[in-house]
Amino acid sequence: MALKLAVLKNSLKTCPSPYIVRSESSDVVELDHFIEIMGAGRTTLSQTDIVAAMQLYKEELQKLLAEGKTVKTPTGSFYMCASGSMESLDESYQPNGQSNNHEVRLHHRPEGDFEDSILADLTIVREERPDLSVPNLRAVLAAGEGTGLIKAGGMVQIKGLRLRFDPQTAGQGVLTSDPRDVLAGLDTDTRSRIDAAREKGVEAGLCAAREALHRR
Repeated sequence: MALKLAVLKNSLKTCPSPYIVRSESSDVVELDHFIEIMGAGRTTLSQTDIVAAMQLYKEELQKLLAEGKTVKTPTGSFYMCASGSMESLDESYQPNGQSNNHEVRLHHRPEGDFEDSILADLTIVREERPDLSVPNLRAVLAAGEGTGLIKAGGMVQIKGLRLRFDPQTAGQGVLTSDPRDVLAGLDTDTRSRIDAAREKGVEAGLCAAREALHRR
C-alpha cells in the first residue's frame, strides 16, 4: 500500500506552474479494523481493553479541549482555535451565528518526531488520473436482449459519466462496432444515461458503443 500521487493540469490562476500535484489514500481503515490491528500487535491488551482505553481517551480529551486547553499526545497536540472578525469592540462572539464569520474549529498539530517517522517509511506511487473532460462508458445494454445484439428497431441503454453531447453535430453520437452505423433517436435527458434506438432495416450488431460523445 502507498500514497497515490497524480500530476494534473493546473487551471488555478493563483499558481504559476502549469501542473499541480494531488494525492489520494490507498485505503480507509475503519475503527473496528484498526482495533483488530492493534490487538494483534505487540500488546497484552485485548481488543475489549483497547476499545475501553480509546473511549476513555476520547472522553477525557473532549473535556480538556472544552476547557480551552491544549492537549499533547504521542501523535501531536490538539487545541481549539477561534477566528472571525468584529464590527466593534463590544460585539459579542457567536460561533454558531448565521450572520457572521465567527468560527471555532478543532486543530491538530502533529508531533515532529512522529511525523518524521511516517515520512521516513512512506511509499509514494504515481498514478495517472482519468481525463474528466471525456466520457466514461460503464455499461452498454441491449434492452430486453440477452444476446447483447441490438436488433433492428431495438433499444440500447448506455450508462456512464459525462455522456452529454450535441445531437446536431454529425460527428458526435453513439456508434456500434461498425463505425458506419450510428444509432438514431438519441435521448440525452441526463449525463449518466443515454437511450438510443437502432433504425429499422439495419442488421443486428454487437452492443459495443464507442466514445464518440461530446467533450465537456
